[in-house]
Amino acid sequence: MMNKAEADAYFTELVTKRGVAEKDALVMTTEQMRFEYKADIEERIEQNKLRQTADAEMFKAVIEFGRNANKATFVMNGAAALGLLTLAGHISTQPLSKISISQLVSPLNWFVFGIIFSAGCTGCSYFSQRQYRRNGWEQWAVQDRGEDLQAGQPHKETENCWAQLAIACSVMSGICFAAGCLFALAVLDN
Repeated sequence: MMNKAEADAYFTELVTKRGVAEKDALVMTTEQMRFEYKADIEERIEQNKLRQTADAEMFKAVIEFGRNANKATFVMNGAAALGLLTLAGHISTQPLSKISISQLVSPLNWFVFGIIFSAGCTGCSYFSQRQYRRNGWEQWAVQDRGEDLQAGQPHKETENCWAQLAIACSVMSGICFAAGCLFALAVLDN
């Protein structure tokens, strides 16, 4: 698209070569082009607003899903550990029990490790969110200065690393719960 100086030079050239009537037609065409350009810019702005709103809602949904999954693994492992401790307390009062308290140590350890992994998931999620926010601030600062957006990307890998570590901790917490259940079942089957 031409800037104002180029457009004025173009119109002056046309007026001198072709006459005044065509300048009026060109002015109308230029006004029409400006209107179309303005409409195009407004449409792009609205599309970007919609995209940002959709991205923000998706991000909120992902965070809520992760939070709920982390709460579930924490509660599952904690409740299972509490159940085993209750069983150990009951066994200690029964003199003729087939199960010894020492046999419950292995399943209890799995549940405790599940709780630790769940807490690790919470910490990694915090650092991931903190890094995500920091990246956003850096990108805004870079855009405000009119620099290249790639300059604000050096911490993107750290953000992804924390997020992947949080997911791994959550998965490990679920695996610890399953292993603890299997070991407890093996002890109780004897």
